[in-house]
Amino acid sequence: MRPAQSARSAPRHPFVPLVFALAALAACRDVNTPEPTRTPGPALAAKSGIPDTLPFHIEQSFHARPDAERVACSPGISLPEEFDGTGVVTPHMGRTTTQLLTVWCAITDDTLRVALYARDVGATGDELLSLVTGNVVDIHDGRSVLRLAIFSWAHSGWFRDSHGWATAVGVIDLVTGAGSYRGAGTIAPGPEGPE
Repeated sequence: MRPAQSARSAPRHPFVPLVFALAALAACRDVNTPEPTRTPGPALAAKSGIPDTLPFHIEQSFHARPDAERVACSPGISLPEEFDGTGVVTPHMGRTTTQLLTVWCAITDDTLRVALYARDVGATGDELLSLVTGNVVDIHDGRSVLRLAIFSWAHSGWFRDSHGWATAVGVIDLVTGAGSYRGAGTIAPGPEGPE
């Protein structure tokens, strides 16, 4: 008499676990739906754990555009009208490129005072617009100490409807229009604006 045959298990196919895993993944998230866009301002902070107030670090080098015109500050002293810069601005922008435009410069109280408009574009695609004011002091052989106050407001991405302040110190060569600066402050999202 032949022994009774044991029940045979189902054939094993290596792709069965993979099919179940993909089905489970599809049930968790619709793979056809694109990733949601980042929510600006406080809503992002609430969802991502980013605090309402962020450190605002800035470290940049800049140089005058070769074809930039000069803006007269006083007889014998002028600044280039346009600068290009590279560096890092705030924690969320990554490497940035910057366009600086001299809005005004003049000597008052024996101090060269400047005002510039800055547009920073980060590796993330975020943009940050800033008004930069400052003093140029300790001028020796064309090189000077640069002390800046930076007021920034949002333009896109995380920085929409945001504002912040930073102070920075650096150097500038008034002849070549090259220099650098670094500083710190805080930046915070404000109330969300209309879509």
